[in-house]
Amino acid sequence: DPAWFGLAFLLHRPYTHQRCEFLKYLEKNGIENRPIISGNFIRQPCISTFCEEEHPENYPGAEVIHSRGFFVGVHQIPLDQAVIKQLVDIMLAFPFSPYHFTLVTGSNGMLGRYIRDVVSEQSSSTEILDSKPQKIRTKDSEWIFATREDGDLRRVEDVQYIFKRYQPTRVIHCAARLASFQQMSAKPVEYWFDNVTMNNNILKTAYEFQTWIGQIKLVSILSTVMFPKDAQFPIDTSSIYNGSPHPASESYAYAKRSLAQLTQWYRTEYHCNFVSILPCNFFGAYGDFNPRTAPLVNALIAKIENQNPSIPLQMMGTGQPLRQIMFAEDLARIILWSLENYSEDQPLIVAGEEVSISQLVQLIAQQMNYQGVIQFDNDTNKDGPLRRTADTCVFAKLYPTFRMTSLSLGIQKTIEWFRN
Repeated sequence: DPAWFGLAFLLHRPYTHQRCEFLKYLEKNGIENRPIISGNFIRQPCISTFCEEEHPENYPGAEVIHSRGFFVGVHQIPLDQAVIKQLVDIMLAFPFSPYHFTLVTGSNGMLGRYIRDVVSEQSSSTEILDSKPQKIRTKDSEWIFATREDGDLRRVEDVQYIFKRYQPTRVIHCAARLASFQQMSAKPVEYWFDNVTMNNNILKTAYEFQTWIGQIKLVSILSTVMFPKDAQFPIDTSSIYNGSPHPASESYAYAKRSLAQLTQWYRTEYHCNFVSILPCNFFGAYGDFNPRTAPLVNALIAKIENQNPSIPLQMMGTGQPLRQIMFAEDLARIILWSLENYSEDQPLIVAGEEVSISQLVQLIAQQMNYQGVIQFDNDTNKDGPLRRTADTCVFAKLYPTFRMTSLSLGIQKTIEWFRN
């Protein structure tokens, strides 16, 4: 029921910047309005004097009313349907133009850093704010690049605080805890709990905060480690769960499977606009270059760079397994595209060129001008899955003009960054 003097309205978060313009538009068209007087009391100077430890963003309901709420007067005489329809038509005829607030988790990682680069590059009017976390303002969004300093995503209280503070309308969830297969196999419990807890907290909080923000678009990043070890290749989304994953990264694989499933459940039960992207092995600058923990290409670059060419370079396994490899900058561009262009139930599979490990090592060695001998120990137990080939037909149909960076060029750019 309305208050005795007015009917309360709230603008969704993307239209906060148009509130004053919208209220003037209503006045011009004969619809009187008033602010919701109380707003967020913590923003009153006298309150802040006596409650220094309080912060306005810790009261999201009051903050929403303060920044996005208004009253339209209730007439003392009942209005007929024609007048009510005119009121609705006038309000909906306003040229709303969304300005988003996009939260990126794990932004200090390789993928998060490339997203930051692409955001800066794609906008003609970019303002990089000197703040923590780093923010970038473009013509249609404010981007918030959250790191561990802003909160531990394994703690739901920290995740809620981040959402209270920034009220994101879009979330790109890149954060994950991962390491080499050997390390994850040695501590499966820790890697399972840490990843599942982070994922649950992000999705649950995004769902709950839609009450205050309006619909939130959430894009989560999966991994091909979740593929079943005995799958028929190329694999598509219909057979992702048909069998157990390879034991080399089992706990991380199941954590990614649970993220994919949870995303679909939120879509089915609560009609959330949550989607997931399933990329192949990716590489690039900014990432880990420790030969024992880094992604495949990054680890090989570091290993070859530090190798004495007079001593044979020893590689584990046979070199025969096939891997699809993509440049992380390409993945960043696809993720940004998906914010506006992908809203399907199934994960979107994306992948780059497929090469054998042996071919990949030779290509990197050539790019680095390495002249030494390369030897594989031919231990099949160290090979991991022989294939993880993914079917990318859906992506090709949705984005036919997208062109992946060639593997050779991506490796060249990564080597240049690493050496400089």
